Amino acid sequence: DHAHARRLAAGLAQIPGISVDPEQFQSNIVFVEIEPSLGPVQEFIGRLSQEGVKVSYPGANRFRMVAHRHISAEDVDTAIDRVAGISRETRGKS
Repeated sequence: DHAHARRLAAGLAQIPGISVDPEQFQSNIVFVEIEPSLGPVQEFIGRLSQEGVKVSYPGANRFRMVAHRHISAEDVDTAIDRVAGISRETRGKS
């Protein structure tokens, strides 16, 4: 779980408009901050949900992702790709 979370954080950290420090955590939970240029975090979360990526909203401009035993390496790659796609689409509308 922790290895998948580190992989998820490292992949998300490469996406423009997304901020996450892969070295900042020591668990299976990844907190992700989005820049205001990507719009309201609740809308971003809604788009993720439409794409099948489940996250939670802890407040501010952040969302939370959790890797657990039912999450595979392929799931991690899919989540990164979907976050990147939504980020790209949202920036393209600005």
